[in-house]
Amino acid sequence: MKSDLPLFYYQPNNVDYLEKSLSLNGKLFKNIIRLKDSTFSTFDSVYRHMSYNAEYFERFCFYRYFSALKYATENKIDKFLMCDTDAIFLKSLDFEKILGNDKCVACKPQDQNKNDDIVCIHNSIWTKDGLEDFCNFLIETYNNNIEILMPKWEWHVSTQTGGGICDMTLMYHWYNSDKNLTIYKMVYLIEV
Repeated sequence: MKSDLPLFYYQPNNVDYLEKSLSLNGKLFKNIIRLKDSTFSTFDSVYRHMSYNAEYFERFCFYRYFSALKYATENKIDKFLMCDTDAIFLKSLDFEKILGNDKCVACKPQDQNKNDDIVCIHNSIWTKDGLEDFCNFLIETYNNNIEILMPKWEWHVSTQTGGGICDMTLMYHWYNSDKNLTIYKMVYLIEV
């Protein structure tokens, strides 16, 4: 049975695996929406690049949240899923039941080393209000609370370890700042 909740993808450029991911997820979702907005001036004005990854790549990772929020707001969509373009769902689940009364259900590695700070949206379930809260958290953190990101970034710099501050880092801090969120280990997903 296909899910009634829409599935959002954000991929501003063409990649060879996108069509395969869309096709496979199309077996489980009635409505797949490919988001296309690419820049968000409010976020761009506060973003500080602290990653060894390319800046354009990291910005795109953040833009997907703002793009999804814009689309959900304009189209009056209250609940939806988000999926990285290199991931698929293997089984349709009762996503609304899993979400329950939470703002978001995302994936977190069970074991994390110091300075990992990871919560992933690669297969996540959202409410529009939860996504709006997260987008506000992004702006607020970069604007007024950037010090929560500095220990991780300073560790990357001092140890010359790749990676850095990314959307998963901000998700980690957002989860730690709010009790109405569920970390959920989805077992029915796979990278393609």
